[in-house]
Amino acid sequence: MILLISYGNGLRRDDGAGHVLAATLERRWRAEHVPCRHVAVRQLLPELAADIARPGVTALVFVDASDASRGEGPDRVLVRAVTLPAATAPSLGHQLGPATLMAYAGLLSPESRGVPAWLVTVPGVDFGHGQGLSVPARRSMDTALAERDGGLHRLLAAGHETRARGN
Repeated sequence: MILLISYGNGLRRDDGAGHVLAATLERRWRAEHVPCRHVAVRQLLPELAADIARPGVTALVFVDASDASRGEGPDRVLVRAVTLPAATAPSLGHQLGPATLMAYAGLLSPESRGVPAWLVTVPGVDFGHGQGLSVPARRSMDTALAERDGGLHRLLAAGHETRARGN
């Protein structure tokens, strides 16, 4: 099963883009009978390690937004592999990243250490109060979903491989 974890605040416009994209990925995979589960949270918390460490999780997809309005993030949807460093010393803090969360899961279940993981980042330009996505954020997601050779296409294909393996 593919575990989708989206994080952000849907009441801060583009900060909710990760939730929207993750829900879209979940719908597409479910339509193709790919086993998946979507967990939407405001921020990554240590408690999510239990979800990652569950038996049957064969892949992880973290989905978040980044601020592209000040050049701090990409201007398109990016898909990057998340790997654990050779020596991981998880620590508690306000900001918990995907790799640290995976390290926590590895402490709960050593089998979860080999699970492939990706971080999908959606660019945003409007993080003010309100709901709905800006035109640039929506456009970048639509473009990424339509690309036949982009990172999201490869990620969707990985989901089909998961289904083919019977996981």
